[in-house]
Amino acid sequence: MVRFKNRYLLVEVDPCFEGAAAGSMPAGSFSPSAIAALLRDSLETNFGITAAAKAQQAFSVKYANAGTRMVILRTARDMLEEVWASLCLLSTLSSGGDRWRWRVVQVAGTIRSCHQAAIRHARRRLKTEPSAQLVSQIQAIEA
Repeated sequence: MVRFKNRYLLVEVDPCFEGAAAGSMPAGSFSPSAIAALLRDSLETNFGITAAAKAQQAFSVKYANAGTRMVILRTARDMLEEVWASLCLLSTLSSGGDRWRWRVVQVAGTIRSCHQAAIRHARRRLKTEPSAQLVSQIQAIEA
């Protein structure tokens, strides 16, 4: 019996345009299915259909929160570099014209350690940009 080795990526999505509000996201584009489709398209465009099919076996979006702008992705360990590179090559969040930066904050072997890193990162962000919405989102993550 073979155990599948997965990696979890904690990704932060930041706006690259001026005048972006702290929690502003395009409507409906931050759902797990929309993010998964966007990343699959990026994998296929940058690495070909073979890499996209290989990454498909263990790839899933485990968590997506528009308030904290954080995403947790699960991928196969041997496809980590391709998924990470396709994240870095993404520049949009939806079909809109705004540009977004996808930044990998943490790579972990378990979803628990990735979840704890998300809480630590959100608390650090709270110190630099305090907002009531971010406080409520952090409390929702911790629950």
